[in-house]
Amino acid sequence: ERLIGKGAAGNLSSTKTGSSPLHVASHGGHLKVVEMLLAHGVDVHRLSLKGHSSLFAASLEGHLDVVEMLIGKGANVNQLTTKGTTPLAQAAANGHCSVVEMLLEHGANANLIGHTHGLPLHAASHNGHEDLVEILINKGAGVDATRTDGRTSLQLAAAKGHSAVVRVLLAAGAKIWDDVHVFGPGSPDDPAMLWAIPRAAVVEMKRSIDAT
Repeated sequence: ERLIGKGAAGNLSSTKTGSSPLHVASHGGHLKVVEMLLAHGVDVHRLSLKGHSSLFAASLEGHLDVVEMLIGKGANVNQLTTKGTTPLAQAAANGHCSVVEMLLEHGANANLIGHTHGLPLHAASHNGHEDLVEILINKGAGVDATRTDGRTSLQLAAAKGHSAVVRVLLAAGAKIWDDVHVFGPGSPDDPAMLWAIPRAAVVEMKRSIDAT
């Protein structure tokens, strides 16, 4: 704070990454430093060379108090990185439930698709975060939406063996994929070698759910 008071530039950034002091403080969860930087007029919207905002950095690491402060200062909850990832998708991928709820409460779009992780629901399903899958579905996330590679949340969860997530998705009406061209026409992948929960088992899980 003394350095900034003496004229040190809080908006300076690393020439290598483009990260500002606010990025670094947000990523580390240093609430008091974040508060001080914002009080001295540091730009909350500044992006790194990868398009990461300070809100993205805080969401990535699950720093709820920092996320709340940045949102309060006008940070864009739907800011896309250069790879098309959002703070919500990153928080969902890493299992930060409270951060996901905070972002959704302040207008984060659960159906804003990016280039890398797809929708937040895709990321949560792929990583087995059952509670987040339920939250996102309740907020209107499309259960049958596909990533840019054509995979659905159900496929991602089944491939990784996340049976609890598979059940949540099926109960929400997710469609079971056709047993042909799962990865697109001409794919060299053998589906039989990739499914921790094969399609036949998913069909049986669906029958069990429908019978209850």
